[in-house]
Amino acid sequence: DILKLLLSDMAVELSQKSLFDKHNAELGTAMLVLLEEVNYKLKKDADLLKAAITKKTRFIEPKGIDKYEVLDCTRILIASNNDDIVDVNNDDEERRFTILKLKDNFTPKTRITFFKTLFDTCSNNRAELLSFLLDRKIKSNLRSKLKTEEYDTMASNNIDPFDQMFYDIL
Repeated sequence: DILKLLLSDMAVELSQKSLFDKHNAELGTAMLVLLEEVNYKLKKDADLLKAAITKKTRFIEPKGIDKYEVLDCTRILIASNNDDIVDVNNDDEERRFTILKLKDNFTPKTRITFFKTLFDTCSNNRAELLSFLLDRKIKSNLRSKLKTEEYDTMASNNIDPFDQMFYDIL
């Protein structure tokens, strides 16, 4: 909700299916697509997602209007409680996905207080927060894969069973 607050109409929340629907006018101005509780483990779905992440342009086709092509600056954020939602590997060239696991160190009461305070602060200081984020100097190399323990765990879950047999023998 905070990202939608900051980006307003440039952030859309979609279902897994609607990301690839024919009629997709909401993607015309989207900088950020939020997907919750999706699963891209099937090869067909994984290939569609990879293409959506890497392509330079996108066709927008509102209902009743001819489709047109736009520069695709969309970034996709997937939130899930599942530990294995995309097909990733340990290939160093694979940088489409960054996988993070958020720790929940809150009690139910402190969780509510923390997120209410965070949302209220963001709501009251939207312009300042957006300016801070846009002006923040990025020190990491965004062209290289961010290595995380969660990424490695998900990649190890995706090893071909035949390869896993040899890995276990070694």
